[in-house]
Amino acid sequence: MTGSKSSLLLPALVSAAFLHAGAASGQGEDEPLFIVPLEPVEDIEDIDPVDDVVVTDTVEEADSAPAEDEEAPLSGLEIVALPAVDAGSVGILEEGRGGFPWDMWQGSDGALVGGLMGVIETRSTTVLDLARRLLASSSKPPAAAADNWLGLRVAGLIALGLPHDAQALIGRAGMKALDRDARRGLVDIRLLSGDNEAACREVQALIGLEDVPSLTPALVFCQRLAGLHDMADLSLAVHRDAGLELDPRFLALEAALSTGEPPPLESLAGASPLLFAMAVESGTRIAHEALAGAPPALLRAIAGHGGLPVDLRLGAAERLVARGLMPGGELAALYHGAGASGAAAGEEPGTLLRARLFREMAASATVRERARGIASLVHQGAAAGEPSAFLAAAAAAAGELALMTPDNDLGWFSAQAVLTLLAAGRPEEAARWWPLVERRAVLDESAAAEAVVFWPLLRLWMGEALADDGQTMHRWWRTISAVAPQRARRLGGLYLVLMNALGDPAGEPLVGDMLAAWSGEPPARAAVAAPELHAALRLASEEGRLGETVLLSIALLGSGEPRSPDVIGLAAVVEALMRAGLEREARLLAVEVAFANAV
Repeated sequence: MTGSKSSLLLPALVSAAFLHAGAASGQGEDEPLFIVPLEPVEDIEDIDPVDDVVVTDTVEEADSAPAEDEEAPLSGLEIVALPAVDAGSVGILEEGRGGFPWDMWQGSDGALVGGLMGVIETRSTTVLDLARRLLASSSKPPAAAADNWLGLRVAGLIALGLPHDAQALIGRAGMKALDRDARRGLVDIRLLSGDNEAACREVQALIGLEDVPSLTPALVFCQRLAGLHDMADLSLAVHRDAGLELDPRFLALEAALSTGEPPPLESLAGASPLLFAMAVESGTRIAHEALAGAPPALLRAIAGHGGLPVDLRLGAAERLVARGLMPGGELAALYHGAGASGAAAGEEPGTLLRARLFREMAASATVRERARGIASLVHQGAAAGEPSAFLAAAAAAAGELALMTPDNDLGWFSAQAVLTLLAAGRPEEAARWWPLVERRAVLDESAAAEAVVFWPLLRLWMGEALADDGQTMHRWWRTISAVAPQRARRLGGLYLVLMNALGDPAGEPLVGDMLAAWSGEPPARAAVAAPELHAALRLASEEGRLGETVLLSIALLGSGEPRSPDVIGLAAVVEALMRAGLEREARLLAVEVAFANAV
């Protein structure tokens, strides 16, 4: 999280126990957590739809067709007509294998959900996973769904930073079944993958279907690549004569394709896949600072492009991990392959420093040395000041941490292990280390403070499986209020709301503590944002409309940071997910937001 070191309560408390190990305390990032690793779907080549007949094994010919009252032979040439496949219903996830049920849109109005589909956006990794499953699942479209239902799903996956899933969905549907929006999505996928030739073929095909101004930039790019500079100049002139605007970055990159003198690209905020392709084609230097505003799909393209500087690729990868778009293991592999930077001491870029610390940790000869290496890596990420460094370092280290067995020899490391695994979005594994934390808390005052701070986060995940003596939240309040009273009030209110939404009474003691802490007027009441979304969400969840419930949850949470949630909206979403039978997802969301605020 951004801010002063003193504001990072969890890392600060934990780091005190590791000073003897040389691990520096620091600060985290104001980024969402990696809660559910998303393994990218392998690329699927474009295929045509399956023919509407199936021919079985051939055998000896029959003299004549069987009479109506006779049974057909069990062998022979059989031609079976298959029902027409609705391209909008195809998916790459099936129920029981990560997908939502086939009938998840039953009872939903296509016009309503179609409008919401165009605004799917999130910075929560838990919500990202829900959105991915919503868009990628095989399911019957809602009643009166728009003709471009498949295209809406493809565009949504690309916007979320999941072009591999979008390509797989297109491959499953087949080229002949694609609507225009889906074909536009295919252009973006090609540009992001570096296959400009295939992208230009798709652009040409689209222009044959619809001559629209939005295709002009891609057309000009393709004309430049083909050496048709006069035609490119004409296309630009026609576009300008129509009074239509063009992104200044596009104009600069377009000129660079002609002159061979590319300017540096300082910002990728709101940039399209086309701009990325033009930057790579023209040899434009992408500034490291440009990563901060880059759309997820462009971060994925940068991280996977072998021709770009390694520190830039690592910076993009760290942001992807922090947003749930890349598994920590994939970042670990990039760290392994980064190699020495050759920079002088103190001048090594942060991404390459973390890569070196990771390699040193992974090469440690003993488990104890590896534990110290994990602590150093995670605390360096917390102190880096780079967006996402803390969460990404934790996610990369979590794979090594998962191989360790929590035992008494590692008791000194238990709180650091819990911190790392929670930051990596792996609360199930964090819970394995909890008995060691509790054991140390009995004998050590600093360990007892760590246990008090971590307890609400583990309770959100474990529920009543984590014992409560009725005084735990009182102890939490006293501990946090003593060092950060304003944070105690804000975080206490969040815990209270989340536990109540999960049906957990453990937070109830906070009510009296927080009321007793009031001085003067009580806090102002928060306005309920988008009351119509609240009402629609409750109705959809109560009436069992699963797809609509998930979609409305995404819309209600919006694209805000987990560190500054709309608490009332968050509670409504957690309750709705619980009613919809998505308890795991509800708890993951609660832990994600709570951790983002706790650090």
